[in-house]
Amino acid sequence: MTPSPPVSSTAAATCSWGCDVIIDDGDLAKHIEDAQAVASSEWNRLEYFERYFRGDQEPPYTPPTSTREYKALVPRSITNLTRLVINTMVQRCIIDGYRASSTDVENAAPWQWWQANGMDSRQKALWEETGKHGYASMLVLPASFRDAAYDHRTAPIMQPVSPREWYVHMDSWSDDWPQWAIRRDAHDPDKWWIVDDERLRVVKSQRKPNRLLTIDRDDVHGFEVVPFVPFRNAFDLTRAPIGEIEPIIPIQDRLNQTVFDLLVATTYSSAPQKWIAGMAVPTDEASGQPIIDLKAFAKSVWLSDDPTTKFGSLPEANLSNIVTAIDSTLRVYGLMSQTPPHYLLGDLVNLSAEALLAADTTLAKKIQDHQMIWGEAVESAFRLAAVAAGDMDAADDESSQVMWRATEPRSVAQQVDALGKMATMLGIPTEALWEQVPGVTSTDLELWRAMRARDRLRAATQAALMTPPPPLPGTPAVEQGPANPTTAATQIPRTA
Repeated sequence: MTPSPPVSSTAAATCSWGCDVIIDDGDLAKHIEDAQAVASSEWNRLEYFERYFRGDQEPPYTPPTSTREYKALVPRSITNLTRLVINTMVQRCIIDGYRASSTDVENAAPWQWWQANGMDSRQKALWEETGKHGYASMLVLPASFRDAAYDHRTAPIMQPVSPREWYVHMDSWSDDWPQWAIRRDAHDPDKWWIVDDERLRVVKSQRKPNRLLTIDRDDVHGFEVVPFVPFRNAFDLTRAPIGEIEPIIPIQDRLNQTVFDLLVATTYSSAPQKWIAGMAVPTDEASGQPIIDLKAFAKSVWLSDDPTTKFGSLPEANLSNIVTAIDSTLRVYGLMSQTPPHYLLGDLVNLSAEALLAADTTLAKKIQDHQMIWGEAVESAFRLAAVAAGDMDAADDESSQVMWRATEPRSVAQQVDALGKMATMLGIPTEALWEQVPGVTSTDLELWRAMRARDRLRAATQAALMTPPPPLPGTPAVEQGPANPTTAATQIPRTA
């Protein structure tokens, strides 16, 4: 059953933090019950991907007759590469500016809100949650929703939220805005945060009697939409977006199983196995246990007085076949996740710069797709924050765009050489090429532009000092050499 948006049958009380208003609202209480069932089901599904990301994965198969030593190898066989898949994508997605148009070189005024909310570092958590679970959200609220007791910032709130914390209900995943959102309080399981297109409520549900509700907070946020901007890992029109972990779980389980087989073979068959033929091991008559311990150690020597006794050893197991199977699984892992093979295999022998760039192409295309989708969501968040700040010009600005930092693994020398040829051979202004310098940030660009402006001002001042002043009235102009203002007025023309 899909719960409908909360509609209160009782006039909502307007209050702030700390109020204690008890109402009898059956519709709101019913919505909380319905939403809890839907949200809990989704949270359980997402928790499965979170466990794989943390390395808490399904154990490999072990026979029912496994011994304690055998089972001790199970946790050691978990080779978690899901974190590598997420990190290789997230570490190359860094928003470094927000321009009002493609022709502007300075960041727009809303960029200050991004800085005020600490999004330079928090954006990594947003991309990570989106990549793990397929989607995440950014909550945007007016600055008045900050707790004035400890937060005096005046910028609108821009807060990344995890889908495992806030359940954001989308009527259709092709929609731009959700219908409502709900979250269980972290400290009180009976307290719920509910947001619709008008209000933010903090409600404590009293299950019995009569569905009484305690309203801890009820504020109008001032938007005409639910202020959660959805971030998708991929744009799917018919279902919740698929994250990076979900399609590689079978490959991850296969890798763990193969590594487990390698550990078992290494433990029990990597060394030659000893055998003895023609010797009976003496046992204790009372207990029936062997008197001599025939375990093989590095310095152990076995003796027998029976001339027919034979000693020998079996060859060690060939582990190369299992290692080859692991390499094959890692290559499939890279194909499924669009991760370059040298990231997984660590094989960088005799690879040229061109070969590394070609191997990185699939990951680069994947990152470009994510930047396109996430960039649009960030722009929507900026426009919604502009509504919260009362800046309607920024709210209506649909030509603005975010600026992504260049993080491609290219040689700095090769990149700078290419940029220099673009400036000299194609006539592209050098300042337009600064943004393509590897590793450059918006702070670096602002500093460089300020230094260039200072150099131009200094050059203009020096040129003005070197320019000769105009001749004084009544004196002949001097054709060659700079005029001397101290002697020009007293110069006497020569007569024939």
